[in-house]
Amino acid sequence: MSSLDVFPTLAKLAGAELPNDRVFDGRDASEVLLNHDGKSKHDFLFFYGTCQGKSPQYSVTAVRHGKYKAHWCTAPGIGQTLDLTRQYDPPLLFDIESDPSEAVPLNEPNQQPKRPEDIDAMDRILKAYAMEVATFEYGQILHIPDGPGESPGKYGVCCDRSLGCNCTLPDDVYDSSIGIFRLGSREHHEKYHKALREHL
Repeated sequence: MSSLDVFPTLAKLAGAELPNDRVFDGRDASEVLLNHDGKSKHDFLFFYGTCQGKSPQYSVTAVRHGKYKAHWCTAPGIGQTLDLTRQYDPPLLFDIESDPSEAVPLNEPNQQPKRPEDIDAMDRILKAYAMEVATFEYGQILHIPDGPGESPGKYGVCCDRSLGCNCTLPDDVYDSSIGIFRLGSREHHEKYHKALREHL
């Protein structure tokens, strides 16, 4: 299961129909929650990201498939240098049942695995990956202004109030140490600023 499954699952349990004019990556997981032998509706559970800026757009960075997990991209944690970001083709493959910390890949970087069972899994993963990427549609999300002084491109979700919450300024204008706080809800940022004032 994934956090993406929460919305369609709650909708199903509430008897609500999901809109049919958009794609939902999540699946109804009520069978898993309510039945002892419930099965996931995900054959492949994809993880999305930008590979820490090395990919021009969001794409698949990893996938879970049964006991396997494959990574097309690995990177250090928040606040670490982007120089340590790595991309793989084919992806690094792990058996997360025997190696839950994903410490020992089943293949060398950018090579196929050796065991027939793992080769078959990699083949299924690469076919699913190709199908997933083929469905991507990129667009621009325009957030609806919801507060005084907000307008398209200028929202209260930016952390640096001295810049008028202008999210369109280039990255080098911002202090990189607060980059993660540029996203979130107005309520989140009001709490953040309140906590920051109290701390200082």
